[in-house]
Amino acid sequence: MKPIFNFIRIGYGLPGETSWEKEKNVSFNRFHIPLSGKALVRLEGTNERILQPGNAYLLPANVNMFLGKVGSESFEHLYVDFYIFPGIVNKDVVSVDLEKDSVLKRFKEMFQSFFIEYGSREYVSFTPTDMQDYFIRFMEAMLMCIFEKYDVRQAENERIAKAMTYISEHYAEDISNDDIAESIHVHPRHLTRLFKEEFNKTPHQCLVEYRINMAINMLREGQQINEVCYKCGFKDVVTFRLAFKRMNYLLPSKYKPIQEKTKRSDNK
Repeated sequence: MKPIFNFIRIGYGLPGETSWEKEKNVSFNRFHIPLSGKALVRLEGTNERILQPGNAYLLPANVNMFLGKVGSESFEHLYVDFYIFPGIVNKDVVSVDLEKDSVLKRFKEMFQSFFIEYGSREYVSFTPTDMQDYFIRFMEAMLMCIFEKYDVRQAENERIAKAMTYISEHYAEDISNDDIAESIHVHPRHLTRLFKEEFNKTPHQCLVEYRINMAINMLREGQQINEVCYKCGFKDVVTFRLAFKRMNYLLPSKYKPIQEKTKRSDNK
C-alpha cells in the first residue's frame, strides 16, 4: 500500500519543550533537523539521544517522548510534524548523517531556504491557505527518500497489512472491528491485540485516522464538508467535526482549496 501523508505544521526554531504521550494516542511523527544548538530527546523515560547539527532525525509517534534544548548556545532547528498511514512502527529515533547523504543534505538546504523565505521564526500550521501544494509534494519526496534508504518500518505483520488494505478499500462504508477481523479471518479481540502491539491503537482508531487523512485530501481539492463527511464513512457532520478536530487540532472549515488563495491573489 502506498503511504498516505498529511502534514500538521512546520517550524523554524523550537519553542520551549515538547512531550509526546502514547497514552493520549499522539499519532503524528516529527522530522527534525538541527541547524545550530543541540536538543535532548528521551524515549520512554530512559533512552536518551542528543540531536545535533549535521544530522536529520525521524522521531516516532506512539511512544512516550520528551524533547528539550541542551545548553544556552544559539538554537535553531527545523521540524515538520506529519501523519502517515499505515503508521511507522519504529520505536526509536532514525538518524541520518547528512554529510554522508548528499541527496538529503540538498533536501535540507531547500527546506531551510523555502521556510526562511516563506515563513516566520515560529511554527506555521500546515493548511492549504498557508502552504503551497508543491511544498507538500516536496516534503513527501524527502520523507519517502528516508523511508527507502534507512530503517524506517511500517506494518510488517502480514495480517495487519491485509487489514490495512481492507480499511483503505472500505473506509467509506459502515464497517466495524468485526468486519475488519472477518476480512483476515481472525477473532476481533485478536485483531485488536495485534494493532495495539504494532501501533498502540485499535483497528477502529486506525480506521478513523485513515478517514480523516482522506477527508483532508478531499477538502484540499475543494469538496464541501457535508459531501466529504459522508464520502469518508462518517454518519453525520457533528461526529465528523469532532473526530477531525481531535486528530488534527483544526476544524474541517480551516481546510480550503489551494486554488482559492491563488484566485484571490490574481484578482488583486
